Amino acid sequence: MKHSVFISHSSKDKAIADKVCDFLEANGISCWIAPRDVTPGKNYGLAIIDAIDECAVFVLILTRESNKSGQVVREAERAASANAIIIPFRVEDVQPSRNLEFYVGAAHWLDAVTKPLEKHLSELLKAIQNWQRGDVPSEERPARPVVQSPAITSSRRRWFTISSANRAGVVLLAVYLICIGLVRLFAVDLGILQFITAILGLVAGIFILIGRLIPASAITSDRRRWFTISSANLAGTVLLAVFLIVIGIIGLTGIVLPGILLTILALAAGIFILIGR
Repeated sequence: MKHSVFISHSSKDKAIADKVCDFLEANGISCWIAPRDVTPGKNYGLAIIDAIDECAVFVLILTRESNKSGQVVREAERAASANAIIIPFRVEDVQPSRNLEFYVGAAHWLDAVTKPLEKHLSELLKAIQNWQRGDVPSEERPARPVVQSPAITSSRRRWFTISSANRAGVVLLAVYLICIGLVRLFAVDLGILQFITAILGLVAGIFILIGRLIPASAITSDRRRWFTISSANLAGTVLLAVFLIVIGIIGLTGIVLPGILLTILALAAGIFILIGR
C-alpha cells in the first residue's frame, strides 16, 4: 500500500508519534512510521529513504528530543531533497535546532504546545488534506529549501558528504586541499602558489569558524548555508578551522611555530571529524 505521509520523530517521542499516526490513519491518511513500517530484514536506512521518497508530505514531530536527534536531521535533509512538503508539528515549546532550521525554518508550522494534544490533530489533518487537494493558497505555501537532488546514488552519497548545507567553507577547503596535493605531487616551485594556498586556507578556516561559533540568528537563513560545514560536529570543525587559520597565517607571514602544535591540531581535528561521521 502506498503511503502519503512520513512521520519523523525521535524514538523517545514514540508515544506522541503513535497518537498522531493513529489519528491521521483513522481519518483516511496513510502514514509511514518507524519502526512499525520497516520491512523485516530490510536495511533500516534504505527503508527510511524509500519511504521518504514515496511520501508527498513529511510531518516532523518537533520536540526537545527530535531537536537533538541526528536521525531526524538526516530525515529532514532527505525530505527536502525529495521535494516533499515539510510540516513541522511542534508539540513542545522549542525552536528548531541549528541543524534543523535550514530545512524547516521557512515552512508553515503547526503549534500543538498547549494540552491536550488531541485538539490540535484536526488542524494537522486539515493541512495535509489541503495539500493533497492542492487547496493551499500560494501565499500560505511554505518556501521549500533549495536542495538539489543528488547526482550520486543515496547508498554511496554518504562517502562523499562532508556537510549538509555548506558552500563557501567546504568549497574553499576542497580547493585548498587540491592545490596542496597538486603542488606536492608535481613538486611545483611554490612561489605565488604559497601565497594563494595560504589565503585559501585562512579564508576557509574563517568561514568554517563563523559557521560554528556565530549564533544562527546572527546570520540570515539564506546566507547561513555559506558558513555551515557540519551538522553536529562542533569540536572537529573548530579544530579544523583553527588548523587552517594557523597554516594560512604561517604561509602569509613566515612565522615559525612548533611542528608539534600543528601535528596535534591536525590529529585532533581528524579524529573528532571521523568520530562525528
